[in-house]
Amino acid sequence: MEILAQHRDALLLAESIGWLHDYRKCSDEQLKVQAASPQGSALPRSEARTSGGATDPNSLAGRYNALTSVNLQLPVQSNARTVTNLLDDNTWNTDLLGKYLSRCHNTAHFDKQDPAGGKQTYPGIQLSSPFGFERAVPSGLTTRMWALPWASLASYSQTERQSLLSALRGLFSQVGADTRQPTNEVDLWSWGLLVGALYKTALAGVLISGNNLPARDLRWRLLSVRVDGLGYLLNVVRLPDLLSRQQLLQDALDRVRLLLEETYPLASEVYRDENGSLYVVADLPDLLSLTNNRKVPLSQLILLEFSQATLKEDQKLQLGGELVPMLAIEPTCWWGQDPSRNGNDQLPAINTMLSPDVRSQADVEAIEAFWTSRVNDICTVCGLRPQGPSRKATERNVCDICEQRRLERSQAWASKQAHKTIWIDEVADTNGRLALIVGQFDLKGWLEGSLLDSLLVIAPNEGKTTTKTASFSRVQRIWQTTRQFWQDTNAELVRLLSDDRRRVLLYLNHQPDLGPFHVYELDLGSTSLSVVWYPP
Repeated sequence: MEILAQHRDALLLAESIGWLHDYRKCSDEQLKVQAASPQGSALPRSEARTSGGATDPNSLAGRYNALTSVNLQLPVQSNARTVTNLLDDNTWNTDLLGKYLSRCHNTAHFDKQDPAGGKQTYPGIQLSSPFGFERAVPSGLTTRMWALPWASLASYSQTERQSLLSALRGLFSQVGADTRQPTNEVDLWSWGLLVGALYKTALAGVLISGNNLPARDLRWRLLSVRVDGLGYLLNVVRLPDLLSRQQLLQDALDRVRLLLEETYPLASEVYRDENGSLYVVADLPDLLSLTNNRKVPLSQLILLEFSQATLKEDQKLQLGGELVPMLAIEPTCWWGQDPSRNGNDQLPAINTMLSPDVRSQADVEAIEAFWTSRVNDICTVCGLRPQGPSRKATERNVCDICEQRRLERSQAWASKQAHKTIWIDEVADTNGRLALIVGQFDLKGWLEGSLLDSLLVIAPNEGKTTTKTASFSRVQRIWQTTRQFWQDTNAELVRLLSDDRRRVLLYLNHQPDLGPFHVYELDLGSTSLSVVWYPP
């Protein structure tokens, strides 16, 4: 895998070109041209200079001339390609780098099918959710598109990648990759993200195998990193423990993503939920057996990164062997849209990769190490390590690691979470009563694909009935839409249900022997009050 590290910046630049390859669709000009009654003309597709040596001021080369000398150079071919040149689809058939990008663009069309009509009226173009609820596409797109961090491509690396990714997600997710209904649910970010994933991983596969495949022979697979995340989150009885586990799980998946997307750029995450992630990778059946320069296989590197998840970068609080993910490579490769356009499309088996129940187990050897030096009752939080050894942790029937994780949550609450709580007492009424509001979508049918047949591209009265494909981008949008619903609902509930109660600070004359951010009962005679010691 070291060849990937050697060409890391180039592979990441190729990925960004895939993200941006249809950037012209993020423009007011594109919306007008694609409307039912076309207006004006689209942004120029050619980035070439005129015979007089000038560039079109409305082209990328005209706006950011420095990018005409920024090269993508990889050992799949002898000559380099400039960024502006590759973002001109008129040049795609001139060499392998261009043909691969063209193939990835066409491959991704399994997510963006052709409807029967459906053109919208400008102004008033709408972007749809996966479930058909529409919102208006904003105006002023062209100005915002040219304000993207294009200049960062001149010195592109891991740092610039995060800035560009954030900017593109924020803008491209507000625009449709297709304005025709009902495929206007495919936003430009989903579309660009998919093409970027295919392009980077195809080039990574060629570098690893040393086989410069013809573009039409490119194939891909899915890699799954799955855990019983919901079971891990819900197997606690206290809110601080749940929130700590939620943060640990997110950090674990983020660390794996960093390893696979940037450290060794051979994969791109295309789906994530509470139970893990799916990645697009090249057609390399033995991918997990690939080794780095220390002969450590990729599978072990993934497990190691996952286990190093922690809170506030504190190594003492690492996830360790509490939760071990299951890794799997999709057994059959696919090419997406048929390269010959004969309708023989091959789709990734996302539903198969998501449907098996994951029963995560702990790393026995890692947990055994905690029991070699001492024996005690088992921790009531993790259910794995012995209680203690500190006195305070033992008194609370937990291990030191779980106790310290609680303190991290308590400190965060006391220091900066003025409008959030981890204490039931803080939200209860004057009689100590409270209500727990629980909401959940049953997504099983969507994740398994059985309900996707209810989404139509072409209705019976429009021609041959065509359903939407079970692409990972569509399933991700479905999951993300339901997740965003709860985030929006939570924000609204916080606004509606907040009251005028405030936290009270009680100052003591003398420094007590209390644990920082530990909870105590303040005896008030006829009643008691829960308090947290906030050290001065």
